[in-house]
Amino acid sequence: MEIIEAKVGKTILLLGNEAITRGALEAGVDFATTYPGTPSSEIADTFSAIAKYL
Repeated sequence: MEIIEAKVGKTILLLGNEAITRGALEAGVDFATTYPGTPSSEIADTFSAIAKYL
């Protein structure tokens, strides 16, 4: 999964919610909640998908 495999100095293209998730992970966030049906709900989906790799 490119969002977690990118190394320092490598440029990757992310969607907005993917970038929010990547930033949160780099900041040490390990738990997040969202309200269903909102545009930011994708953030929790991305966290869930990444959790399988970590």
